[in-house]
Amino acid sequence: MSSAADRGGEGPQRLGRRHGQDLLGRLMRKHAIRSARDDGRLLYCPLVTREMYVTGEVKALADRLFEGDPLRLAAFVGETWPEARQ
Repeated sequence: MSSAADRGGEGPQRLGRRHGQDLLGRLMRKHAIRSARDDGRLLYCPLVTREMYVTGEVKALADRLFEGDPLRLAAFVGETWPEARQ
């Protein structure tokens, strides 16, 4: 019996080989991951933390929608979803 890793993924979320290679290539060009050879296989490791990624996405959202002002973004979230205030 083969494991999910041996089959290359799980169910409908499995990426086609070409699509997966394209995605990995883009992530490597952005320096988000690195690759290393191990027994003839390529292993991929993240170079950014989740916190770094989320911070960048929030900044990009504030730049696009609120003229780069994170306080306006925070005010919008607080007004739209009062339960988000803590």
